[in-house]
Amino acid sequence: VATLELLTRSDLANLPKPSPLIADTIDLNTLIVLAGTFGTFKSFIVLDWLACIATGKAWQGREVTQGKVLYVAGEGVYGIHDRLHSWEKAWGQKISDENFTVIRQSVKLHRPADQGLIRKAVQEIRPNLVVFDTLSRTAVGLEENSATDMGMLMDDALRLMGSLDDMSVLFVHHTGKDKKTIRGSSVLEANVDTVYLSEGDEAGVSLTRIKRKDGVTHDQLRLKFKQIDGTLSGVMESGIGVDTTKRAERVLSTFLSTFSATGATKKELEVATAIPRTTFNRAVNDAIREGLLVNTGTDKRPFYRLGEGV
Repeated sequence: VATLELLTRSDLANLPKPSPLIADTIDLNTLIVLAGTFGTFKSFIVLDWLACIATGKAWQGREVTQGKVLYVAGEGVYGIHDRLHSWEKAWGQKISDENFTVIRQSVKLHRPADQGLIRKAVQEIRPNLVVFDTLSRTAVGLEENSATDMGMLMDDALRLMGSLDDMSVLFVHHTGKDKKTIRGSSVLEANVDTVYLSEGDEAGVSLTRIKRKDGVTHDQLRLKFKQIDGTLSGVMESGIGVDTTKRAERVLSTFLSTFSATGATKKELEVATAIPRTTFNRAVNDAIREGLLVNTGTDKRPFYRLGEGV
């Protein structure tokens, strides 16, 4: 570090707030990990994010800031066209060459030569999101269980982020044997801003945020894979039905992450959801009407459990 940046209390108050790339999901100028075991549709999810950012299409009903994306396909480019073709046909939108770029080689961030190449690409393309798929291909030669090695890799990623304004970096990674924690050193999770985990299979995927440095941590979505007729691949769509209202989705998301095994009283669910009471009451009514929740208690003392269709 050539110089140290000194900030006063007023300077801190005047720092810009995080700006969303995908509302309530991915923020600009953040370091992100999406992790899951094999077959949990990690690459489908991240390509969905990239395609939505490149086109400006809302993702799962969430507002998207349109921009440029760079996908480092460390595990190969074959199959990417089929997935994007399915996405374009499913949503009736064309992904432009200007906003979507792929690097077909793996980039080793810890190697000076590769650092120079990726910095040059970033300066030329000026993407808002760079995805390295996967972290293990990016870290060839490093030890995932080493706090020193993974700390250095995260520092390299942060330096790359710092080379361009309003850019985030995302690593696609794998979970450990328990399928619920990030594989490798705990330094990985400790040094990133946001962590999502994907669990499930073709019948249904749960996408859960387990860390968010700034803002509400809780976020859980149920997704499912849909084959698109006339194409060789498919897309990820909502697993709880396209007619479900956004406020009902929020109540269900809170319920799934906190009360799926135990059930919840109305008060417990209201506190956990953290939305105004009037909105909460409407959201619960929506969720019950959609069959997402059922009241197994009484009208005066409601007790909610998951609906049979969830």
